[in-house]
Amino acid sequence: LYITSNNCQVVSLDLTYTPAVEPNVAVTGITLNPTSGAFEVGESFSITPTISPENATVQLVSWTTSDSSVATVNDNGMVKTVGAGSATITCSALDDSGETATCIVTVNEPVILESISISGEYPTEFYLNDEFSNNGMIVTAHYSDGSDVVVTDEAECTGFNPTTLGPQTITVFYGGASTTY
Repeated sequence: LYITSNNCQVVSLDLTYTPAVEPNVAVTGITLNPTSGAFEVGESFSITPTISPENATVQLVSWTTSDSSVATVNDNGMVKTVGAGSATITCSALDDSGETATCIVTVNEPVILESISISGEYPTEFYLNDEFSNNGMIVTAHYSDGSDVVVTDEAECTGFNPTTLGPQTITVFYGGASTTY
């Protein structure tokens, strides 16, 4: 800036503008929700990261999986389970702080109903116009994990006709499985 006048002194000023620079705030921690879980093959779920401090300059993260044959993860923390086993999902801060957090994912094969069976002492002979009864019948569901569950109250019986003489086939249904007697 130069100012001149007939009876005035010339003044010269050099002004320099320096914008205020905000300090870089590094990530000091990451917490995940959830931090672990057990799922069946084919399920999907989202992991939510929380970055500390809240005013960290870079709020971006990346995601990796320790075993993509068990679980995959996308750039948004969405996990898809693809095979039985265990995998560690790692969330890493992208600000060069080196901060990470993990979620342990255990994946099991789905438990599938394999068959049902009937046991107990239940009526197998009826007279014309009798009402069907499955009193004493025990219906057991057999699952792929080796477990057996009594499901008598949830099972349905069909095929009985009180006006038909002679042998009849009664079918017992539960959860897509059936057996006859």
